[in-house]
Amino acid sequence: MLILKYLLMGSGFGMILAAAGILTYDLCTKTLSRKASPPGAVVPPVLNDHWSIPLALVWLAWGPILVAVGLMLVPPAMTGLHRG
Repeated sequence: MLILKYLLMGSGFGMILAAAGILTYDLCTKTLSRKASPPGAVVPPVLNDHWSIPLALVWLAWGPILVAVGLMLVPPAMTGLHRG
């Protein structure tokens, strides 16, 4: 059960990191395209804005994180089932 909890937390935080990576990549591409243009030139807009994908990843990431936080691990000695 502990492995399931860590797997859910890892997948949730992995999706959030992937969303941040996509946004960082977009920001870097925009910055590099502006630096590559000559001074005074009109810079055409970069059309690779991926705002919908990171937003969806962040919204989907909360599901596994909330399930993982809701899991409670009870040690066997605390269950009240004693062999006697």
